[in-house]
Amino acid sequence: MALSRKPIWLVAAAAVVVVASGIAVVHSTSADAASSSWRTVAVTSGDVEQTVVLSGTVTRVAQATAAFASSGTVTGVSVHVGDVIEAGSALATIDPAPLAQAVLDAQVQRDQAQATLTSDENALAATTTAATASTSSTSRVRRKRPHRHRGR
Repeated sequence: MALSRKPIWLVAAAAVVVVASGIAVVHSTSADAASSSWRTVAVTSGDVEQTVVLSGTVTRVAQATAAFASSGTVTGVSVHVGDVIEAGSALATIDPAPLAQAVLDAQVQRDQAQATLTSDENALAATTTAATASTSSTSRVRRKRPHRHRGR
């Protein structure tokens, strides 16, 4: 019999706790309802200003470094903040005049180098021809004077 009384007391105690909790909830709800009654006021128009003072650290979410093939004066920007772009997309345009001048300067230097090379090749050919002619005439002179031994 002792075993059967123990579960009855547990059930009775749990019932008392549930009833007491229900009474507490009803009492607190009715107190909030009484304190929050409706009020009416006249509507006015005006500015609302609120200042919030915060402190913290601002960090960037993502950063990408853009590298350009050449420098120059930017004449137009093709993208805006927040645009999604792909690798190789044109971001900006630059003034092409300095680049065109650089191409012309490079072509002049190439032409000058080509002229110097041609001149040096011609001078080398002339020197080689003169040396060959000199060697050839020296051989002929030697052949014209054969050595003869005179017997004594």
